[in-house]
Amino acid sequence: KIQGIVYGQSQTGKAVYIEPAEVTNIRNELQELNFRETIEINRIQLQLTNEFRPDLDRLVAGFEALVNFDIFAATAYLAFEMNAVLPSFSKNFDIKNGRNPILLMQNKPVVPLNIELTSENKCLLITGPNAGGKTVVLKTIGLFVLMSQAGLHIPAEKISLPIMDSIYSDIGDHQSLENDLSTFSAHLKGIQHILSHSGRQSLVLMDELGTGTDPDAGTALSQATLENLMEKKVWTIATTHLGRLKLWAQEMDGILNSRMLFDQNKLEPQYKIKTGKPGSSFALEIAERMGLQNSVLTRSKSLLGDKALRVETLLTELEHERREVTKMKSRMNRQRKYIQEAEEHIQQLQEKAELDYQSAEQKALDEVHELILETRKDTEQLIQQIRSKQADELSVKQARQRLDKRLREIGEKRKKGTRRKEHGYSIAKKKRQKIPVLDIKKGMSVEIPQFNSHGIVMQEANKKGSLLVEMNGKQVRLSIDDVIPAVVKGKKAIKPTPVNSFSMEKPSSLQLDIRGKRVDEGITAVTQFLDGAVVSGLNTVNILHGTGTGALQEAVSILLKELSYVKDFNFERPEAGGTGITIVNLK
Repeated sequence: KIQGIVYGQSQTGKAVYIEPAEVTNIRNELQELNFRETIEINRIQLQLTNEFRPDLDRLVAGFEALVNFDIFAATAYLAFEMNAVLPSFSKNFDIKNGRNPILLMQNKPVVPLNIELTSENKCLLITGPNAGGKTVVLKTIGLFVLMSQAGLHIPAEKISLPIMDSIYSDIGDHQSLENDLSTFSAHLKGIQHILSHSGRQSLVLMDELGTGTDPDAGTALSQATLENLMEKKVWTIATTHLGRLKLWAQEMDGILNSRMLFDQNKLEPQYKIKTGKPGSSFALEIAERMGLQNSVLTRSKSLLGDKALRVETLLTELEHERREVTKMKSRMNRQRKYIQEAEEHIQQLQEKAELDYQSAEQKALDEVHELILETRKDTEQLIQQIRSKQADELSVKQARQRLDKRLREIGEKRKKGTRRKEHGYSIAKKKRQKIPVLDIKKGMSVEIPQFNSHGIVMQEANKKGSLLVEMNGKQVRLSIDDVIPAVVKGKKAIKPTPVNSFSMEKPSSLQLDIRGKRVDEGITAVTQFLDGAVVSGLNTVNILHGTGTGALQEAVSILLKELSYVKDFNFERPEAGGTGITIVNLK
């Protein structure tokens, strides 16, 4: 009944939806008007565009300027919001209090990152607990490098980075069912790509190195990978949980060990990195914090056994040795500075004494020359008078009085000079006095100027001119040139006090090598070496005697048991020399 176009019907088919013909005509007219409107709009826009076409280059330049201004404004705004600084570029990594920008923008608490890497140690191995922040460190460093080379400011107190030509990362699990890749296969694919394309100015970031396969095979593969990157001088930062890899990095040059700190009392990670020592994974501690069943934890600890304990003990020993070496180095630096200052002071005194001596000598020569000229003049006058027979008794007497006056003046000057010399240079005079070797007798009293002390000869001088003297309750071995005869007025003779003797020669090294010596030569060298170590205030020294027949080793052990200033001694660790080296701890 209605003319129109059917557009649909109901599910029952009893109703249809049609558009009447009148409406269809109106709708077609409306579409035509819309089309004509679009054509008119395009015509107007084209006409307006043609009017601005001559200024196209200026419009493009203005648009690009606006884009750059927008980028710079956004960069400045971001730097202001993050309290960022302008990075500098150098040959080393130096990040002080760096903060991850993504965490900052999410208003999350951030633990600052502090790290230093030099061109000598371009590889950093990070160990530590799970969820301790190792991966965050990797991503933060990579992001800092990208931001700095993109012209962005870095949220840090101070930052200096090398310029990289490429960055490679293997972070996260890249397994894929579509590409038939397991976790380990995906890691291998990433490592292969890194080894093939990385170079000297590349940054490589690898997370969980050596995981996804057998630990022994993973360790070997990881070590070989790091060695390849170190050989190519690639900047490398990697994380791992493999114990053998930690120990390898601790003993290898060119790679720096580090750990993420963990609070064992609170069983919480501190998200701070510290270089110099590997860290434990604290897997069982973290499992306990996460609420794992006690029965499972107890069984895990029993299965773990002493293996982890031995590794932790080794790490503790390494840290202890590092602290001892640091203390010894500091003490040696102080002693070296003191010796240097003393040498400079002695040099100044020697130069001053030399100048004073030269000045005094020249002055004395001038006075003597003048005195000789005056005396010669008086003498010639007297001789002339006598020869001319004009000299009477009075003139001869006067001339003699003048000569006597000159002699008295010379005598007074000699006395004054002698008193000054005795007062100011008595020690130097005593040092120049030598005692003939044959005159040295046991029990003889001597003075020791260099120590400003007295002593008693306990043993006569040997062929080398070395004698044993008791001084201040200790027996010291001195050269015969270091002692002078003692003058004791109104005092009793100094009685010797029997103590263990020691040599005054200070050792030049912390280890004595006596390999190849006869037993008697070796024992003599060890005695002198230990005497010097005691005088120098050393706590620990090493004696390298080797294994050989065992004669030297046995003789050294017997000697060390007899010396009172030896606290204890034991052999070196097997990997560091074993029974061929004896470590001596002094009191």
